[in-house]
Amino acid sequence: LLPIAMHMALSWLVLQVFLRGQIYWLFLAIFFHSLVEITAVLLGPNDTWQVVIWRALVALISLLILAWVRDVNSV
Repeated sequence: LLPIAMHMALSWLVLQVFLRGQIYWLFLAIFFHSLVEITAVLLGPNDTWQVVIWRALVALISLLILAWVRDVNSV
């Protein structure tokens, strides 16, 4: 369930491309997604707790991104 928060935040960032007409939101979402997945792969399948902790940290960061973009949209 942890990656769901990340994918919601990234979908919201991609939506900003259409709402604001600024393409850099798309590249930010692609960069964040690749960074998260590369790190999870580099941690390896044997380190399951480290991957879960990493995913939990990413989920918290994703919720902060959602709150930040929401505040930026309301201004």
